[in-house]
Amino acid sequence: VVPLWPNGAPGFENRRNEPELAKDYWVRNINNPSLTVFLPPKEKADGAAIVIIPGGGHRELVFNEEGVKPALCLNNLGVTAFALKYRLARETNSPYTIDNAREDAQRAMRLVRSRAKEWNIDPDRIGIMGFSAGGELASMVTFNPTGGNTNAIDPIDRASCRPDFLIDIYPGPLGMPDIVPTNAPPAFFLAANDDVDPARTITGLLEKYRNAGVPAEV
Repeated sequence: VVPLWPNGAPGFENRRNEPELAKDYWVRNINNPSLTVFLPPKEKADGAAIVIIPGGGHRELVFNEEGVKPALCLNNLGVTAFALKYRLARETNSPYTIDNAREDAQRAMRLVRSRAKEWNIDPDRIGIMGFSAGGELASMVTFNPTGGNTNAIDPIDRASCRPDFLIDIYPGPLGMPDIVPTNAPPAFFLAANDDVDPARTITGLLEKYRNAGVPAEV
């Protein structure tokens, strides 16, 4: 488990030692956002990597089903996976906002790219995968990427957070662009046909991808 910031999230450093709450299928009370690293077998590793963002309505994280299990599946394919625990804006009495969660997702991408050599991954083959609310964050990072700040004191902030590919699984509506830029990364989308709102979000996004001429699969 690797904290996104060594001293805690900026502006909330005094909360970093507050323990998480975990029960049944969920994790809550995340005050020290982190990545859990899942390395593939060396004989299978192919240099690709994915940051996985679980869902939970920004109230909780469905961390096992939408974090750990996808990571293990990807490991079996040779992909290095990183499951993100991010701050929850809609948890009861939360001091955080959706922007804080977006910052966590951006920082996660920067952290992985900045340590690519250590984890034996290709810095140009790092994607992002989000489920439900995590899909919203994945879209926010993908369609509003920021390059690295070459003058940053923190070397992690010098790395770009732009994903090289996007996987959105039954995403919520937040973070969807009005127009997909022609330099957007290729994408894969998944939703059940009768899961009406995510399916509608995805079909709308597919049309924008087609208009941009960027590869996408649904």
